[in-house]
Amino acid sequence: MTSAIISGGGIAGLGSALALARSGWQVTILERAQSFREFGAGLQISPNAFHILEQWGLTAPLLERGVEPDGVEIRTADKGTRLAKVPINLSRQRYGAPYLAVLRADLHRILLDAAREMPNITVLTDKTVTDTSLSDDCITTLATSDDGEITSHEADLLIAADGVWSSLRQTWFQFPKAAYSGITAWRACIPMELVPDGLSRHNTTAWVSPVGHMVHYPVDAGRHMNIIVNIPDNWQEETWSAPANGTALIDHLHRWSSLPLSLLNVVPEWTKWALCAPEPTGKAVAQRAVLVGDAAHATLPFMAQGAAMAIEDAEVLARCLSGPAFEEKGLQAALEVFEAKRAKRVIALVKEARKNQRIYHLSGPLAAARNLVLKATSENRLLARYDWIYGWHPDNN
Repeated sequence: MTSAIISGGGIAGLGSALALARSGWQVTILERAQSFREFGAGLQISPNAFHILEQWGLTAPLLERGVEPDGVEIRTADKGTRLAKVPINLSRQRYGAPYLAVLRADLHRILLDAAREMPNITVLTDKTVTDTSLSDDCITTLATSDDGEITSHEADLLIAADGVWSSLRQTWFQFPKAAYSGITAWRACIPMELVPDGLSRHNTTAWVSPVGHMVHYPVDAGRHMNIIVNIPDNWQEETWSAPANGTALIDHLHRWSSLPLSLLNVVPEWTKWALCAPEPTGKAVAQRAVLVGDAAHATLPFMAQGAAMAIEDAEVLARCLSGPAFEEKGLQAALEVFEAKRAKRVIALVKEARKNQRIYHLSGPLAAARNLVLKATSENRLLARYDWIYGWHPDNN
């Protein structure tokens, strides 16, 4: 039986384990944390990712816990002017799958439970990958526990799913460290009853301005509101969830109109995360090893495709490792097919997210021009702009 070691037990790692295990691989996940704890509050599962989760048999609990927003509404933060609405509530009829907003912890828990039920997946915690070596017929990984114990793990393949600050990306693949984007994301998740009147409890709403932008949407079957505020900043600490001072955030955004500020004022506790991303190259393969998820192509969250790309990676990788290239030419040939299949798409998605960052933060005449274009564009045409993202299906790629 072919085997894989996966460094990282997040969404990319668990998804890769499930996809490979479904293809008959023996998989060992090495997670550095002593216990699983998913950082971050909410994420969005677009139809391109939902199709895969459906094939994995995991959509029932997601539909139970998630929310299908009515649409993505775009407003100016300074005056509250409504600029446009993208009708993602039409996702089912247009793409054959819903667009869901979920708690990250819910998706992670569903993937973890499914992995632990698979007899050919072993999930190990308190295992930090510290060294990797290659022989003719396997790749060997050494993992160190917090108490100093070192264990050795051999497999046919190493999958680096260790996130945006991936150590394997730098050591084994010799790729550069992810660079800070100049943007810090402030995050919170509050009970829906705290949300002030006048704010939509059913839409994803984006408030745009030159000094930053805010996105909020319902999660947890509508019981909570997830809030993300992205602002230019020089803070660069490598952590997913640093405690943050809400007063400083409100001071920075004091020129916003009363409605978005009213939401900021009811948040009892904030965390923040310095957004980092490597320059997208599409390169993801080294000897007996492959990068997936944020380790391969971390993106800014302004297309809400980080989790979706990790899920896509997992399924495409598993198909390549059970397809003709693998059977006829072997592991390295299959990995190269995977890299070729993913490169163009992930580069385009990373660039689209960066473009949205610039658009959201425009000022002066450029912002006025943006506003006019959005107001003049029909809802269906706005949604059609993303057909290449949401209309992707694993069976056609």
